[in-house]
Amino acid sequence: MRAICIFPDRSTTESALKKLKDSGFSMDKVSVIAKYSDSSDKFPDIDVTEKEGKSGSTTGAATGAAVGTLGGLLAGISALTVPGIGPIITAGTVASALGTTLIGTGVGAGTGGLIGALMDLGIPDEKANTYSDRISRGDCIVIVEGRDEDIHRAESILSHEGTQDWNSYNG
Repeated sequence: MRAICIFPDRSTTESALKKLKDSGFSMDKVSVIAKYSDSSDKFPDIDVTEKEGKSGSTTGAATGAAVGTLGGLLAGISALTVPGIGPIITAGTVASALGTTLIGTGVGAGTGGLIGALMDLGIPDEKANTYSDRISRGDCIVIVEGRDEDIHRAESILSHEGTQDWNSYNG
């Protein structure tokens, strides 16, 4: 089972994830997808080493210690550029796999690539479009995987931390 929610900014996301970790929740079940912009406060000072994928989009590993709290909470931080959305940061196993899928299969060639990759996670088309739009606007998407009890536990913690649009999916 998988659940996805939206947070309005990086600081709210990091605070919520810290509460989740402090509760003893296994952070290897949590991933984040967020837009990265040099001109915003979203994940500042990340040095991204880029390489071009099949679709002409870029991907890279986010390096350096300036990733902030997110870097201490989730593994596998990487970055890629999705045409139509721009540069995004992925962290955690699901998000990193999603980024790898986008670049490896060349579906990052447009906004539909991210939507298709989200749909491959079992997310309905309409919601995948919503998540893609929200990432494009600068919101952070948090993905939690696990058994029903894991999902319910995460929801009870994150719902007190400013989460928006909590949805669960099988797939």
